[in-house]
Amino acid sequence: MSKFAILFPGQGLNYVEIGKELYTNHEIVKKIYKIASEKLDINIKDLCFSEKKENLNSTHISQLMTFINEYSMYKVYEEKYKFKPDYLAGHSLGEYVALSISGALTFEEGLSIIDFRGRVMEKACNNNCGSMIAVGDISRKDIQNICDEINKDKLRIMISNNNSKNQIVLSGYSKDIDDCMGLLEDKGGIVKKLKVAGAFHSDLMIKAAEELKVELKNYQFKNLEIPVISNLTGKKYEKESDFSEILYKHMIKPVLWSETIDYLREKNVTMFLEMNTKNTLGNLVKTNYSLAEIYSFSNNKEEFSNVINCKKLEIIKKAISIAICTKNNTELNNDEYREKFIEPYRKLFTYFKEIEEQPNRIGVEEIKEILVSLNSMLGAKNINQDEKDYRIDELEKSTFISKFIPNYELCLK
Repeated sequence: MSKFAILFPGQGLNYVEIGKELYTNHEIVKKIYKIASEKLDINIKDLCFSEKKENLNSTHISQLMTFINEYSMYKVYEEKYKFKPDYLAGHSLGEYVALSISGALTFEEGLSIIDFRGRVMEKACNNNCGSMIAVGDISRKDIQNICDEINKDKLRIMISNNNSKNQIVLSGYSKDIDDCMGLLEDKGGIVKKLKVAGAFHSDLMIKAAEELKVELKNYQFKNLEIPVISNLTGKKYEKESDFSEILYKHMIKPVLWSETIDYLREKNVTMFLEMNTKNTLGNLVKTNYSLAEIYSFSNNKEEFSNVINCKKLEIIKKAISIAICTKNNTELNNDEYREKFIEPYRKLFTYFKEIEEQPNRIGVEEIKEILVSLNSMLGAKNINQDEKDYRIDELEKSTFISKFIPNYELCLK
């Protein structure tokens, strides 16, 4: 069965622009801002909309605003589509959004952790002069050799993100990062310095991670309602008792994003939606998985609405295909067969041609009626149960039917 994942980016989200759009147009976002303001005893709206340089450059504020606005985006999505993802994955900070959406944490719990995390990370940034660079168009072996040369007497530079087959991110002390940039460029690498305040996902964050480890003991993680993929392992979270340790290591170990996408691909995830105005993570997905369908939500709600409608249309198209391609073993006479198969089929095909140009008219009830009609047509062909099970499995594997109607099999009995 084709599956669907939602992705949450980390720091770097344009939260001022996104926050204004969300807050202005959605009542649910106003409620989330109110809850966050009361929880933290600050005016989240004023803080989010402020374009003061000191706010935009603050790791603490950036983490809070990113968390709140990505969570808000998902709630807007959930309210509009009710198209539940099969998996959630977040890059760096985005993993906390995924955990809160999944039910492992409440919104308020996630917010409190991010408030604490942002503060200790900002303190670590102020105490350690660190930076990060993204590196592409150079082999991992060459990157590792250069890092080993710089680290020969002391650990100074670490791989902090394995983003894709063509992008590695390095973290370390700023002077060593600058030296590393020159060596990488000499080898033909494309190097870009990231606009971040410190060397995240590296040993420079150890003190902050130790403080976070103590803080996380105050929280009780709950069962996941939607599987979440861990940056630390590139696989889904399993035991709630391990979550705190994973999040502690998450701050000082590499983000295994490339491994995350490979895992989702293995699980037959074919469609990805990023909670962002652009396909930052989506572009990384494409590097590993060229056939994936990639969408971003904030600026493309209409486009994604069209995508959802087309997925509904695919169900009807597949129902028609199954009806016509299934072998006819009927024992009905011509008049009975015309009544029980040919006329319903013509009606379904006519409906499909009418609706093809306006798929937004397709609702869940219409899909249920089509499935009931398909069941009747398969009955007219007098197929055995094994053949019917095969056809139902074919419908599920090639469409998103279970997303729209979780118990769709009931329409086919």
